[in-house]
Amino acid sequence: MLGRLIVELAVQSESEAAGSPSRTCYRPVGVVLQNDGRWHYWISPGETYRIGYDGTGWRVTCRTWSGGQVYRMARPDGTLIDRLTLSDRVVELDSGRAYEVRGAGEAWEILEVIPGS
Repeated sequence: MLGRLIVELAVQSESEAAGSPSRTCYRPVGVVLQNDGRWHYWISPGETYRIGYDGTGWRVTCRTWSGGQVYRMARPDGTLIDRLTLSDRVVELDSGRAYEVRGAGEAWEILEVIPGS
């Protein structure tokens, strides 16, 4: 394990979720997902997220996401990022490695994974 991510919390109300029940989402501090728009809070309890460098930026995938969208980690201003804030340090991501984010509540961990696993 590389460490524990520092996350920010958002509770999306039923009205904001377009008829869906209220839900709690997180994001690594200061990190949004960028594609044709921005997803400000994208980490949901019970999910596992893969992070890998695709030659342009750090692409995030999740088994429950549908469609062929490409989501890359960025700052809220749209600048692509290459580091994440952990509880004890800032870690620069290595383009030769892949990562996984998993956990629940405010206890989200980031791990290095073996490519292809």
